Amino acid sequence: MIRFAIPLLALAATGCMHEGRPGMPAPGVQCDANGLARFIGQQRSPRVENRIKLVSGAKIVRWLEPGSIMTMDFRPDRLNIDIDKNGRITGSRCG
Repeated sequence: MIRFAIPLLALAATGCMHEGRPGMPAPGVQCDANGLARFIGQQRSPRVENRIKLVSGAKIVRWLEPGSIMTMDFRPDRLNIDIDKNGRITGSRCG
């Protein structure tokens, strides 16, 4: 009985697997930072974040304050927005 159970468990586990790495966006979803220069100098806010998402196509926005620590993983659907100590946008890049 047990010798039949092990292969069945292995087979069942493969059904839970998916292609790509966990947390990766669907193929074709990407960020485009071109055209975001007009947001430089604007104050961080939910409204500005939503507008930036619409313009860039990013699904995720990561706000980076001076001296903040960030992971180095690349996400084509993520926009990194640099802000100064007062919360004003100083730059942006995808990844």
